Amino acid sequence: MRILLAGIGKNIQKSLGAIQDTFSSLASKFECAAVFYENNSSDNSAELLQEWKKQDSRIHVTSETIPFQESLNRCKARTWDNQPCRMELLAEARNKLLDRIMTPAFEGYDLVLMFDLDIVRPLPLSETADAIRTFPSDAAGVFSFGVNTAGKMYDLYTYRDVPFPFGPEIIGEHFFSNKHEKKLYRHTDGLKRHEFYPVYCAFNGAALYRREYLQGCRYSAYPNQDLDNLYRKIASDMGKEPSNWFTGQTHINSVLQGAYLFGEDGFFYQNNAGYDYPIIIEHAALHATLIKKGKLYLRPPWVHQSQNHDGYLFWHERLMRILSTAKRKQDENLV
Repeated sequence: MRILLAGIGKNIQKSLGAIQDTFSSLASKFECAAVFYENNSSDNSAELLQEWKKQDSRIHVTSETIPFQESLNRCKARTWDNQPCRMELLAEARNKLLDRIMTPAFEGYDLVLMFDLDIVRPLPLSETADAIRTFPSDAAGVFSFGVNTAGKMYDLYTYRDVPFPFGPEIIGEHFFSNKHEKKLYRHTDGLKRHEFYPVYCAFNGAALYRREYLQGCRYSAYPNQDLDNLYRKIASDMGKEPSNWFTGQTHINSVLQGAYLFGEDGFFYQNNAGYDYPIIIEHAALHATLIKKGKLYLRPPWVHQSQNHDGYLFWHERLMRILSTAKRKQDENLV
């Protein structure tokens, strides 16, 4: 089996050893190559990746420097303090990587191992190799069970399944509440007994994709038609209409709180995470297209220590800071 390792990164100099160890260990078991995309690093990431590329013909690297204003101008969503949408920047970077993956040069590869490049240690060889060897015949993607330092699934922000199908773009800021977080932790803790568990979306720091199925798929920070179609099917399966999911106000103090992106008979997609537009986790759009071609599974035995920070907690704390700043500015304007 031929495996193509891939990832995006910024300021990953400290992680380069773990990345190289991940590649070399998997290359001892499978025929491997790697494709990496890096931009705007302030450390020596670009130079070190290029040096690795020179030393090993299996390594392919693209590095860019993108001016801040250019990134800001391209972003549809902004924070209250006029910062660009992080999800949109990530989606753009991932799509550049995806474009490279889908070039004829890599046509012969069976699976793409997409993983975070800011890893704290190499991906475990045994668990990763098992995920490759047991990749289900009906699968389009298989996701790892990356854990935080407490042994909990770290990437709750990306996780969607039948009991928890929607993100903050549908259920609003309740998604970031402690109550919702605790429910997700209890639910995902209970999945550890499964070999494979069907999901709508996940990542957790590492994922395997059937390369040929990635054709025509795109990452996006904004809901696409495939995601809306999937959400409508989920609502229908639950015996509900899209309108059942929003009971709030579309405007507050004349400020639009979201949008009916796919018709007023559909979902009201809510602004969330401190942005002035209904953003989504960038993986959700890609997976909504991918799931039309094959099933998506979480693989609980594929456990690895993920990033130092907890992804869900990162977004929760970030949102609280943004809302606090926005309220303070509003209070100042009233004085």
